[in-house]
Amino acid sequence: MAIYKKNVSVFSGTEPIGLTEARDFLKVSGTDDDTYITELIKVAREIIEKETNTVLVEHHIEEFFTRFPTEAPYTIQLQYSGTLAAGPTLKYRTDETTSVTLTEDTDYRVSEYNGVLSLTPMGTNSWPNDVYIETGSVSINYKPQPPNAEIPLPLKQAMRLLICHFYDDRSAVTFSSEAKEMPLGYKRLIQSYKNYFF
Repeated sequence: MAIYKKNVSVFSGTEPIGLTEARDFLKVSGTDDDTYITELIKVAREIIEKETNTVLVEHHIEEFFTRFPTEAPYTIQLQYSGTLAAGPTLKYRTDETTSVTLTEDTDYRVSEYNGVLSLTPMGTNSWPNDVYIETGSVSINYKPQPPNAEIPLPLKQAMRLLICHFYDDRSAVTFSSEAKEMPLGYKRLIQSYKNYFF
């Protein structure tokens, strides 16, 4: 069951890596590039969240589907993993204007396995069949947060490598005699933290 649309809230709180820490890692003593480095911190965090399907900061997320799953086990896997701070709120439309809100622990249950969150229907073990089949008719709102007070050190190091990479290479093209690729260490760091979304 593919996602039609996903909205992820813009995060404006404290990032996992602060400006001073990023400057220290980059060996930058001046403040001229502070605005740019601050942007790179956000860019690095967002890239890792998308590549691992794991939130590093608290987000409000909305996912929209065309319909409910029609085959067993009827599970809806949420794209982003983490500990739920709020939600999920599950709604669907029966026509162009009428919306129905389903109730957790009555209509569906939420389960978590290795950080992956999923929704499964209760009772008859199937979802409502009166869904108005249109893109975005089913919506799920939830707010995942990182499972720990601090993000895992490997992901923090992956953020540092991304920040350094984008700070040192400010163009998409390099004209040096040697080709450059994202450090392989980055891929190794995030590999074991990837939550695969189906």
